[in-house]
Amino acid sequence: MKRNLLYYVYPRQCSMLALNLYLLCKYHSIFNGRRIVFATEEEGLVDQLHLSWMLNDTHKIEPYELIMVPGDLKNRESVCLSRMLEMVKSTEPEESSFFAHAKDTSLDVLSQHDVAELSDWVEGMYHNNLSDPAMVDAVMSRHPCAGTFKCENPQSDGTDWNYAGNFFWVNHQRLFSKDWKGAASKPVNECLSSLFKSEEAYNFGQDYVGKRESHSVVRNWDPSRVSIVTTCKNRWRFLKQTLPTWLNRGFKEIVIVDWSSDTPVAGKIRKMPLGPNPVTVLRVDGEDIFNGGTARNTGARIVTSDYILFIDSDMLLKDWSVTGVISMVPGRFYHGPHNIPPFGTSLVRTDEFRAVNGYSELYPAYGWEDNDLYNRLEASGIRRCFFDDRMVEHIEHSDELRVKHRDQRGRKLHETVWDNRKIELWTTTHVQSQKSFSKNEFQL
Repeated sequence: MKRNLLYYVYPRQCSMLALNLYLLCKYHSIFNGRRIVFATEEEGLVDQLHLSWMLNDTHKIEPYELIMVPGDLKNRESVCLSRMLEMVKSTEPEESSFFAHAKDTSLDVLSQHDVAELSDWVEGMYHNNLSDPAMVDAVMSRHPCAGTFKCENPQSDGTDWNYAGNFFWVNHQRLFSKDWKGAASKPVNECLSSLFKSEEAYNFGQDYVGKRESHSVVRNWDPSRVSIVTTCKNRWRFLKQTLPTWLNRGFKEIVIVDWSSDTPVAGKIRKMPLGPNPVTVLRVDGEDIFNGGTARNTGARIVTSDYILFIDSDMLLKDWSVTGVISMVPGRFYHGPHNIPPFGTSLVRTDEFRAVNGYSELYPAYGWEDNDLYNRLEASGIRRCFFDDRMVEHIEHSDELRVKHRDQRGRKLHETVWDNRKIELWTTTHVQSQKSFSKNEFQL
């Protein structure tokens, strides 16, 4: 059966946007027809270029058709539904389309509890609808529509039934043989119930991640269990701005790997008012080329805390306990939204990081070592989670500075990012470089 995607997104940069697009791309292979994405274009939202990167370039997949549309505060996905259906219109019995929209990306800052509950629900919606293509084909050959969280007689909108959350499949022959334009002109949650009876509509289920997990999951942020690991090669002008934002937050330690900076970092640190914060500088000499994976692994070797927060030296740290949700439990890791600088900021359990053999050291040129680590953690059974990009703030600078000291071999940043995607995944059989270092510890 041919399966199309009809997707709408309000691209406000937040952890929910990252989660939605990650899940969409995770199940991309189910769509063997067209992959159509409509996105609102407004000042302050993620622009078309960066949204295209988030959809197409991070996941090694066939591209999406990205169409930017003017904002409509009241009827965002409803306005787009009719246009998307027109683009795939056919009466083929062996063709279906899946409609969905990025959930909860237009909401203001959420509480920790709300983000956790919404994330669990959203993951369930994608999984139940998209994880089993054979089941989708079997269901859509017998039913006009299918979705998750089917509600009978919902009180909020007056319809006879709907799919809570508006994630659903429709069979083309059954849909386009009716007054689909009239139905599509209605709010999305009323569209299907105006065409089909409740007994015709299939329900993929009411289960979601939060129901399958223990309700005793602790969603808190305890920095005393966390060590910061950062790297620096001739980036003192950034580190002197970012380090003060990491101090006095209760971290167990801050480890700085000085990768052969022209002026040793330890001498600079010695002059800073560090307060009671333990700061350790590991100086690695004789390295002309900066290898981010090797440098981070060097810092991680001395960590004794339960968690490691990997953060670049050009990242200002904000208040994690307010703007994000962190579950300090095994089996989860966190990183920033795709294809913006916070993507490389990650929080991972130390034992789980070491179990996958840390960062890959096969990327002397810029790009992809973060993706490599995240993909391997997820493949090992660790659940990928996202924190909000507002938890960190990037100090803007040029791409030329970003690739300085990397082994670019004359290639630009975007060229090595593409080339690095072809490098084999790091495995537990690879041997980490055991770089020698001198150690300086600072604490009042």
